[in-house]
Amino acid sequence: TSAAVPSAAGAARGRVVLQAGEGGSLTCVGIGQATGLVESITRNGRERLRGPMQPNFWRPPTDNDFGWGAEKVLAPWRRAGTPAHSGGSLRLQKLEVSEAPAAGASARCVACFTLLDEPEDASLAVSYELTPSGDLVVESTFRLSTPGASRALSPGQTVTLRNLATGRHLDVEGEAVRARWDDPGNWQRFTIAEPAKGVTQAASSFSLVAHTGCFLECLDPAAAAAAAASTTGGDHTVAARVQRATEYGPRDATAAQTFEARAVSVPGGGGGSAGGESGGGGGGGR
Repeated sequence: TSAAVPSAAGAARGRVVLQAGEGGSLTCVGIGQATGLVESITRNGRERLRGPMQPNFWRPPTDNDFGWGAEKVLAPWRRAGTPAHSGGSLRLQKLEVSEAPAAGASARCVACFTLLDEPEDASLAVSYELTPSGDLVVESTFRLSTPGASRALSPGQTVTLRNLATGRHLDVEGEAVRARWDDPGNWQRFTIAEPAKGVTQAASSFSLVAHTGCFLECLDPAAAAAAAASTTGGDHTVAARVQRATEYGPRDATAAQTFEARAVSVPGGGGGSAGGESGGGGGGGR
């Protein structure tokens, strides 16, 4: 039989206990009432865990990750799955225990968490299901920010620009701006800067400074055609380039170097580009 009960033994340890089986085949799963994590799994009275099962949002950085400072920009995610009382940012909001199941049914429990320092940034729901045969099924649902809402961009923030149709990131080499690789590296890194002065702007207006210290600038059709004809791999060249405001480096952005972020609907993975902080994988970026 299966049951979800805050047993006397479990309550003494601050746990909700899911049970399945009887006698020599009894399986007990202890879920911390304060943490929402599986803290104990016993089979026939023998403990199977060395420590709590907690979510993980981190992997070892690659060379490309170090190229754009991912280990610093994404540092909050390194301990996002660690409970707050242990130095992380995982916080249990509620623990829902289903009513005692009927004979032969699974026992269930759902833990709801927030991640990072701002609760609206990310949430995680983890469901635990102990089947009558003693198998533990764990499923999770992760949400980042509010669905359909755009994340604010602020001056000084580092972003990459990924095309939704091709999966490639914009990169800058000299004055050429292209989209050649799936992986973001240092060449794909842009910094949000103040928009042009004296131009009618939306609240979401900004300019972009490449890793070279130059502004990203849109070209008129004639200049874009000339740039495509003179650049190797012209089929990946976009109608943009990077150009310094003065010979000594960026000063103030111009209208051609000012952009506005707008939410778009992309059915079926269609075109467009998106800015954001990304962890990236191995090989192609520079």
